[in-house]
Amino acid sequence: MRRLLFLSGLILMTKMAISQNSELLDSLKTWSVIQYNAYMSYFSEHSHKIRIEGDTLIDSIRYQKVWINETEDDNLHWRCKSFIRDENGKIFYKKKRDNDGFYDEYILYDFNAEVGDTFTTLTSMLTRTRVKIDSIFYSNIFGDSIKTWKVLLFTDYTGTQGAESYWYEGIGSEKGLLYTGEIILHSGKALLCYNYGDSLIYRRKGYKDCYVSVGTNEMNPTNTIDLYPNPASSSITLQVPYRSFIVKITSITGQDVYKNLMTENQKTIDISTFNKGVYIVTIIYGNGINSKLMTKI
Repeated sequence: MRRLLFLSGLILMTKMAISQNSELLDSLKTWSVIQYNAYMSYFSEHSHKIRIEGDTLIDSIRYQKVWINETEDDNLHWRCKSFIRDENGKIFYKKKRDNDGFYDEYILYDFNAEVGDTFTTLTSMLTRTRVKIDSIFYSNIFGDSIKTWKVLLFTDYTGTQGAESYWYEGIGSEKGLLYTGEIILHSGKALLCYNYGDSLIYRRKGYKDCYVSVGTNEMNPTNTIDLYPNPASSSITLQVPYRSFIVKITSITGQDVYKNLMTENQKTIDISTFNKGVYIVTIIYGNGINSKLMTKI
């Protein structure tokens, strides 16, 4: 009986250590991130994995090495082109230049931030994004109650409007570890899988694997689908070459927010109640599927 209780307690303690580890930069963690690209009639999605291993000195400051693998092979093809450090809950990030040297360091997260605090970060394309803390609460998207920051992102092209994003203590954001300020037209990123050691803690709804590589390109002009305006604040208009089709709109976190059968080749959809952020608009017709990214501002 004692042995059974001991084993049960050990299993429970192990589970808690895995799912509630609050140290973000842990070498046992792996983030799989999926990237969507949609422009005109082209849609693709491709994933890559991120892990932290080893450290180095840059300008007398110690950083941990960030490794990225864009292939399915977990044992090969890892490359290090960026570095990260944790300064008492404030996470700093630094990227290598393609030729030589480094870009300036910038903040990815501030896990000490309170409601109303702001700072400036960068996207993966090195464009500026202003971050403002909107609210702080606890969520269970990863199985256990985790401290969560809802943040608003303000970029040059969104002006005074803000897209929404979420930080999760010890995990990163809904876009994975590195992409806190990411708002790019016709493109989006989302956390596909999150592992602690050999344990899969999270996998994005609708996906069976932690590696994805899909691309379609319909060059026939009769298959062209127009979606405008994009970004949009209150409504979008779809113009398609089909008499009947299904429209499905999915948030970047995998939640279906709209689905309807259309019988007109031009349709306006009210998105005023949607949260700000990036959405996938999927058109399902007789013999195929076409998808586009849409930004709600």
